[in-house]
Amino acid sequence: MALIAFDLDGTLIDSLDGIHSSIKYVCEKNSLITPEIEKLRKEIGPSLKSYLPKIINQNDDEIINLFLKEFNKHHIEIGFKTYYLYKNSEKILKDLKDKDNNIVLITNKPFKITLKALSFLSIDKLFDNVYSKDSCSDTEFLSKYEKPIFNKSFYLNYLSNKNKEFQKIYIGDVFQDFVSTQKNDFEFIFASYGYGEFYQGKCLFKGSSITDIYEFICDYIGIKKKYFNN
Repeated sequence: MALIAFDLDGTLIDSLDGIHSSIKYVCEKNSLITPEIEKLRKEIGPSLKSYLPKIINQNDDEIINLFLKEFNKHHIEIGFKTYYLYKNSEKILKDLKDKDNNIVLITNKPFKITLKALSFLSIDKLFDNVYSKDSCSDTEFLSKYEKPIFNKSFYLNYLSNKNKEFQKIYIGDVFQDFVSTQKNDFEFIFASYGYGEFYQGKCLFKGSSITDIYEFICDYIGIKKKYFNN
């Protein structure tokens, strides 16, 4: 049995069009220049607040806060509906879970939109727990921390200490995901098909598709794999 943690955007799902559509909506509403989608692609990974000033060329706190408020409203109602799963993601999650692995999600997305997206994509039942930047579904964790507003590294450290006997793997698509595994015993797998780049350091595996990653994980933890087309 292994503890397998997944990032969401750029690892299991492609959310680029959905995020861009909500940004475009707010930009047009407020007479701002909409950033090109390829400019956005290079920034996805951290929370939107961290890179929004850069992509819309605005540093005014009032404008940024209003933008985030309007973005969140549009995104949780409309924008997320253009998310889609990478090929075989649902089948892979189900197979790994059926083989008695502990499957968790760790994302920088807000908790409410994360749950809504997982339900929309029909993969919400495939995770044992979901951890986001502002809350999580882990009742044991919530009983220990009043305000679970933490980064990925904090969650991975918590899970590492809680599951010492298991092999532990985290799959993500940006270099910051790798960094979050450096002070715990999670091995990192890089989803090279996602939004980020792997600059330095040693990862366990670089996968060109979620199917490649699945096949590697099965071999690595010693479980029988199914064969899916890439």
